[in-house]
Amino acid sequence: MKFSPIFGILAVVLAGCAQTSAAGGTTYVAPADAAGDSAVATDTGGTTSDVSTSAGNLPPGPVLELKANKDYMGGALAVIQTAQKQLDITQFETTASSSYLATIVGNLKSAQARGVNVRVLMDDEIPNNAAVVADLKSAGINAKLDGTKSVRTHVKLIRSEQGFVLGSTNWSQSSMFYNNETNFLVRDAAANTAMAGYFQALWDKPSTMKKVTTSSDPNVAVYSEGGYKGLIQPLIQKATTRILLCTYAMNTDDSDVKAVLADIKAAVGRGVQVRAVLDLTSASDGGDPTINADAGTYLKGLGVTVRNDPGDVITHAKFIVIDNTVVLGSNNWGHGGFVSYHEAGVKTSFVDAVTAVVAYFEKLWLTGTAI
Repeated sequence: MKFSPIFGILAVVLAGCAQTSAAGGTTYVAPADAAGDSAVATDTGGTTSDVSTSAGNLPPGPVLELKANKDYMGGALAVIQTAQKQLDITQFETTASSSYLATIVGNLKSAQARGVNVRVLMDDEIPNNAAVVADLKSAGINAKLDGTKSVRTHVKLIRSEQGFVLGSTNWSQSSMFYNNETNFLVRDAAANTAMAGYFQALWDKPSTMKKVTTSSDPNVAVYSEGGYKGLIQPLIQKATTRILLCTYAMNTDDSDVKAVLADIKAAVGRGVQVRAVLDLTSASDGGDPTINADAGTYLKGLGVTVRNDPGDVITHAKFIVIDNTVVLGSNNWGHGGFVSYHEAGVKTSFVDAVTAVVAYFEKLWLTGTAI
């Protein structure tokens, strides 16, 4: 079974983006229907004029803050608009020009113009990425494609000297406006330092795998590359109460995925409640049309309670809750996400963050369909 993770693009129409003054500039405000996971709105056309021209401080808040669905834009622009020295960005996918992409690009240009050192690294497999890189370079931004076919750059990171946003959201129309997506805005200094080192290594040599060593901090630890499986597997093996899984795609033919699923089966056997939400539309990108259908059947066979998301929304979110710990990032459940792609994410037991992710899962669960 072959899995192609290049994401399909839904034909959606965007809502006009309200702007409000903050941190010395303007910041994004979600459309009025932002709370709806399957809302369809109208595009009034975007411009790059509504951008910040001065830096400030990242707004105060918890060490980790969930930025799901349309809330991603607010978190992303908070980091970009308040950067005073440095912006390090990796992105897997952009699509043709949109108001959302134009807003981000305009803010990056504004940051560069006020003296921030902006670096942007994008995967070279996505056709539109080259045009975005060229546009950024025209503004003096140090932007480049990863230039390698051996390792896919699947990380979605926006990092300043003050904090970072990391998770599942691509810079596509669908991902930023319409999809179910999960990201953390992270204000933890140690984690930010670790991500700075990861980005530098990735920037210097995108063709080789990089490692971020996870810390023992229960509030926030970061991981990268093949570290995902080694992070979640011991947690699953020790789980006592619950496992909540949400993934865009799962390839149960992969040996590493099977090994983790064997641990999930054992957890079910000892009385752990295990539920999973799977995306129904992952095959729209031209990948194997049976991948998540097969995964759902496989999980049910392990004793997992499974629901599919509504078919009219892409659930591109990627996270797992194990007892009172969350692991959230860019990883799908396949060989790429477990082993061979540039991936990164966050592990946390911070109570507010876990509570927010559980509430998000329950919302997906209520709108899902049992299989």
